[in-house]
Amino acid sequence: MTRWKASGIHFSLSLMVGAIAFCLLYFVYYPQPYFEPAGAGKLVLMLLSVDVILGPLLTLVVFKSGKKSLKFDLSTIAAVQMAALIYGLHVMWIARPVFIVASVDRLEIVYAGDITDKAFAAAGFPQFSKEPLSGPLLAITRRPNPGAENAEVMQLTISGSDTQFYPRYYVPATPEAWAKFWKRAHKIEDLPAHTRAVVEPYLESNPLKGKIMAVPMKGRVQDYTVLVGIDKNEMLVALPVSAWY
Repeated sequence: MTRWKASGIHFSLSLMVGAIAFCLLYFVYYPQPYFEPAGAGKLVLMLLSVDVILGPLLTLVVFKSGKKSLKFDLSTIAAVQMAALIYGLHVMWIARPVFIVASVDRLEIVYAGDITDKAFAAAGFPQFSKEPLSGPLLAITRRPNPGAENAEVMQLTISGSDTQFYPRYYVPATPEAWAKFWKRAHKIEDLPAHTRAVVEPYLESNPLKGKIMAVPMKGRVQDYTVLVGIDKNEMLVALPVSAWY
């Protein structure tokens, strides 16, 4: 067997494993439209670069038919490649979005580790009492009750925190709850000019059925504008431009 054939076989196997990992991340743990806002793009690129490219390249370098240390060399490459893949998936796991929270007039991405055990214990609904294991859950924050709760929320806001980190303020994302939230969404024509310059060309090249509105969403490193289909309560796409300013 030539080194090119060995490297090709290694590449094919790595590509298959990488494709499985990508599908798991893209469709389950970082689903659209949260993939880019949650910062998954660069992490996945780094992960697949190591898994799909580096391993086969090393095989191409070290492979020589009949070489005494060939089994050891290939085993070492496979072990390093597997360790890198496991580490990369672990990083993606601990950085994954666990809740997408509609809060006041915006969408907030809550990541693994953002919510304390004490806050989880106070959740009003069982599905919000722990981090989900099968992709992010949708939630909508309710208004605080007058008195102590209202004062607490004001104090949280002043301290730089907010209700998206406290599941006791979460309610399920029912159609009725969404309908109330959409009342605070932006009409396309009311968006800032620089935002419309991004949104309108997208709508022209991707005709979307039904009533389309926009909601701000905070990403890891920048703000996004999420286009939503009001008729079916669908979040369609996140565009990398702020809906606020």
